Amino acid sequence: MSRSMRLLQISVFVSSILLPLGSTSWAQQPGSFELRPGVVVDTNQQVAYVGQPEGTIDAVDLSQGRVLWSSDEGAWPLRLHDGQLIAQAAPTASGELLIAVLDPSRRGELRFVVPVELPSGVEALVEERLGQRFTAQANNDQDRLVITWSESNQPVRGMHMTEPATDGARESSGAALLDISRQQVTPIATGELPDAPSLRAPNLAPGQRLPNLGETQFRSADGSYVMTSRRIADDRVEAKYQWTLYSYPSGVQVGVADQAMPYSPFLVTGSQLIVESRPGTWRQGDRLVDRPLQLRATHLSNGIETWRHPIRDTTYHGPFPP
Repeated sequence: MSRSMRLLQISVFVSSILLPLGSTSWAQQPGSFELRPGVVVDTNQQVAYVGQPEGTIDAVDLSQGRVLWSSDEGAWPLRLHDGQLIAQAAPTASGELLIAVLDPSRRGELRFVVPVELPSGVEALVEERLGQRFTAQANNDQDRLVITWSESNQPVRGMHMTEPATDGARESSGAALLDISRQQVTPIATGELPDAPSLRAPNLAPGQRLPNLGETQFRSADGSYVMTSRRIADDRVEAKYQWTLYSYPSGVQVGVADQAMPYSPFLVTGSQLIVESRPGTWRQGDRLVDRPLQLRATHLSNGIETWRHPIRDTTYHGPFPP
């Protein structure tokens, strides 16, 4: 069985949910957004808060890629809310989901930690295990903050299995309100959780596309830019796709950059394109180079790379059962 098919077999996790209260729609703190899980961007301060392989959070200057500060009080950044960085703390033996509130203006100083109670047997993991995944999110609801979590635990069997394993399989989710001023959480009853809304796709729908650029157009993480891509080389070349970027909705072209993938989460800030660079093995001349998951910045005027910064890779990559 191929590695991709094994991943498909065990990845029964249902995507993390956004749970609106009543008719409320989720809102980001102005100038902030999630580039990808584990990377929260504050364009007002030109900083990205990035989960690190060591289990810490780095505040990264978007212009130069330098680390402004690091904190080991949070393990995974979730959201900015009222000037505070909301993060998932490292899991403990108790199994609680620990939410850490950090103050970015004080170099990530910890304000407080509150526990979100989880059902028996559920572990607040940051990194996936074989057949097991846990995801937490923090969503702004006007002056309130809603913590949601989703968990999947699927037994994994080898190739000799004749039917999908269902014994011990479990999927669960929950939510709680976080009151920062009172430093407390209030659970939301399961029966009060409405259906999750559809997540916004990165590719633009027909009525949203810029004219004369083709049917496949991808939005930036903040929605301010649009990208089209085309293949320009074969697999012997790492950067085999050419991206052309336009401001949105004006349609003014702002630059061109060569990338490894036809699409990755991206943002444009100043004269730089910043993208999620996925892990992989690439050929450079007569040798193979392994690249980890990272942020990669290039200058839009000349395509020259300006900086890279690692991101904690929470995906389970093996080993897998035979």
